[in-house]
Amino acid sequence: MSRRAGGDSAIVAAFDIGRTVSADYRSAVRGMRAQYFLSFGVIGAVLPFLSVFLHDRGLTRTQIGYVTAAASFGVVLTPVLITLLADAAMAGRVLMAGVFAASGVLLAAVLGVHGF
Repeated sequence: MSRRAGGDSAIVAAFDIGRTVSADYRSAVRGMRAQYFLSFGVIGAVLPFLSVFLHDRGLTRTQIGYVTAAASFGVVLTPVLITLLADAAMAGRVLMAGVFAASGVLLAAVLGVHGF
């Protein structure tokens, strides 16, 4: 593409922009991979022991089932709410930081549970 006539220059310019976007894309993907790894790592570390923890805190099997079902309902509902908030022009990083902070606070609040 040594010749840059009319339409060719737009194609070359778009190709050049694509190179800078791909470097940014790789950086964004790296961050998303880390976020997913940490998110699912926490879920994988907590979920297997949650029912045992709640049983030790005095909850019955039925109540533990309700807590687990509520958590599953949250997994289904949360992406919809987060998407709506993100589409309302809220900064993505701020939104995700707030969601993870709220999750941490709520997970720490479970330590105070001694009944249903």
